[in-house]
Amino acid sequence: MNFIRKYLNDRNPEVTLFFGYSTYVVLGVIFLSISFFRAATIPFLDNLFITVSAISTTGLATINIAENYSLLGQIVILILIQFGGIGYMTFGSFIILSTKHSLSEDRESIHKTAFSLPKEFKISKFIKSIVIYTLTIEIIGAIFLYFAFQNDPRVNPIWSALFHSVSSFCTAGFSLYSNSFESYANVTYLNLIVFLLSILGAIGYIVMVDVWLVLRGKKDNMTFTSKVIITTTIVLLILGTVFLFIEAVLKNDISFIRSNVLLQSFFQAMTALTTVGFNTLPIGALQSSSLFILTVLMIIGASPSVQVEALNQQRLVLYLVF
Repeated sequence: MNFIRKYLNDRNPEVTLFFGYSTYVVLGVIFLSISFFRAATIPFLDNLFITVSAISTTGLATINIAENYSLLGQIVILILIQFGGIGYMTFGSFIILSTKHSLSEDRESIHKTAFSLPKEFKISKFIKSIVIYTLTIEIIGAIFLYFAFQNDPRVNPIWSALFHSVSSFCTAGFSLYSNSFESYANVTYLNLIVFLLSILGAIGYIVMVDVWLVLRGKKDNMTFTSKVIITTTIVLLILGTVFLFIEAVLKNDISFIRSNVLLQSFFQAMTALTTVGFNTLPIGALQSSSLFILTVLMIIGASPSVQVEALNQQRLVLYLVF
């Protein structure tokens, strides 16, 4: 262990981040390969795929989560999603800060690299705020989702609510249901809760802080970047919904349930734009034009360069808060 620690200290933060995530992938595969973490025989490659997809919050799955993994296995997947959503270093640092008042210089350097923060920025309060914000939203989301799942016999409603709340907020898209949320295509309540969780997770903590400061009267206006992010999200969400709705109505796409085409169009546009990955419609049955719209929304929503640049431009907000 001393050798590994010395090796990492001699390397730059990017190497340490890569090593850290690789370690979590290895641990995830090991746990998911243990018999009592599984409910069926699962090939190694599937365990590896699920682990990487969870820690990267990609949400793709080669097997059904609920049918192939026991409750312990599902908990491991949820932890991987949470670590991937918050950042494994952030969560670990939060635990350290709960018992200590400061972080080591190496750990601070890694965080500043991960969040693209300036060197002089004080990271401690920032980390605590991110974790508290994340856990608070996820717990509230789980409470609301429980009422949507309480009569669903497929999965324990409390566990289902917690799992899908975390998966939504971390924009991971993992579901305990084999057909994602297709059974809830016309349930406005669930669609709305998942939408709010996904949007809050996708927009991010820093933009929400900017909005909060304006609402509390501590700032007169949001930063330019926050305005661009929020405006772009709203415009693309509306356009995506309208295009999908028109496609469904004019081309009579049978994938849409006719009783509430607008709600389904809205949810699919949202889940593509936030890259959360849930679906209330069978995606493979959609028409090519609808798939093209969803693809464009996913490309825009997942653009890492835009996200990093937006984060860099939020430094003024960070300094005002911390």
